Amino acid sequence: MATPRRWRNCATVASACTGCGPSSRRSPDDLKLCASAALFARVSPPGSVFHQLLERYSGNRPDQLTLERLSADCGHVAQ
Repeated sequence: MATPRRWRNCATVASACTGCGPSSRRSPDDLKLCASAALFARVSPPGSVFHQLLERYSGNRPDQLTLERLSADCGHVAQ
């Protein structure tokens, strides 16, 4: 699956943002960012910008609910 260029560009900007970082509050935007990063990291090579986003904004912990939904849809065990 090729990741759309727009998503890669947005992820690159978000991971390079200064003054941004993990939030103690989990706003809907924070949750959407981590869920999207988890989804695209799952189909991207290690070290991708999506992995960098997960590392920066969620302590390198992919969104568990996203992984569970992927597993349910695909019949695989979440990692």
